[in-house]
Amino acid sequence: MDGTSIEHIYRCYSASFIEKPQIESGDKIIMPPSALVRVASLHIDYPMLFEPRNDAAERVSHCDVLEFTAEEGMIYMPYWVGIPK
Repeated sequence: MDGTSIEHIYRCYSASFIEKPQIESGDKIIMPPSALVRVASLHIDYPMLFEPRNDAAERVSHCDVLEFTAEEGMIYMPYWVGIPK
């Protein structure tokens, strides 16, 4: 890490698991409040860019956050992003 990034492991779920079908057609994810706390401590410039990765499936994507309301340890993203294996 270089002081302007964080790395954390989350369980990733399709947006269809929550009552926010509008994010299935977008490119934004929903993260837990603790992620906002971590990012806010970095004093970075906006906009923020997140890089979800699935190393086992060798998949990487880039996205923005819609909101920080997911349960701790989880993120929700559009299914089309294709990060889940």
